[in-house]
Amino acid sequence: MLDHAAGNFDAIEDELQQMLALAQRQFELMEAAAFGDEASLEQLQQIIKERSACEERIDNLRGDTALPERFRPQLEALQTRDAANQERLLAAMGGLRRDLKKLHTGRQGRKAYGGFGHTSEGAFIDRKK
Repeated sequence: MLDHAAGNFDAIEDELQQMLALAQRQFELMEAAAFGDEASLEQLQQIIKERSACEERIDNLRGDTALPERFRPQLEALQTRDAANQERLLAAMGGLRRDLKKLHTGRQGRKAYGGFGHTSEGAFIDRKK
C-alpha cells in the first residue's frame, strides 16, 4: 500500500511540475506584445484547459489524503506565479476597459454632434425678377 501511495506522490509531483510549466507559459503569453488578439486568447484558453486537467488528475491521485510537506515548494511557486498572472490579467482588463470607455465616449460624441446624416446646403433662387 505504501508503494502505491509513493507512486501516486511521484505522479502528483509530475502533475505539479506540469502545472508550473503551464503557469510559466501563461505568464509569457500575457507578457507578449500581441496579448489580447484572438490567437493569444485561444492559447490562453488552451492553457487553462490543460491546467484544469492537471488539477483533476491530482485530485484523483490524491484521493482523500493530504499532500505531504515535500510539495510545499512547488505549491508556493505555483501560488507566486498565479499571483503574477492574475496581476497581468487584471492590467490587461483595465486596458480593455479604458479602450471601451473611449469607444463609448466617441460614439456618444458622434451621435450628439453627427446630426442626422449628411445635409447639403441649398440656395434660394428668386426667379420672379
